[in-house]
Amino acid sequence: MKRFSILAPLLFFSISAFAEGYSGPVVPLLSASSNGIEFVYLPVSLKGSGTPSCATYQAGSYFRYALSINTDAGKAIYAGLLAAQMAGQAVSILGSGACDLQSDTETIMTVSY
Repeated sequence: MKRFSILAPLLFFSISAFAEGYSGPVVPLLSASSNGIEFVYLPVSLKGSGTPSCATYQAGSYFRYALSINTDAGKAIYAGLLAAQMAGQAVSILGSGACDLQSDTETIMTVSY
């Protein structure tokens, strides 16, 4: 199993502080913004109960995670998500428990597939 991580100061906190996460397919709906933040949209019905209170974004039946594609780690995660999407492979996403890239969207910490 390949695992990509974004290393951040959050590593000093207990793993219980992190969101529950998501496991399932990558919905073919990814959109880039001009500031290097990529959003991964997923069905609300699959949203974990451990989502932080700051993660309030919802568009119809979708919620989202954010990641920065300005870093090597972020580019690797994004490439892995695109590959999983193309292959129809399920992924597991663990959020950081914070909305530090976009104030209403949890930041991705790790992705496994």
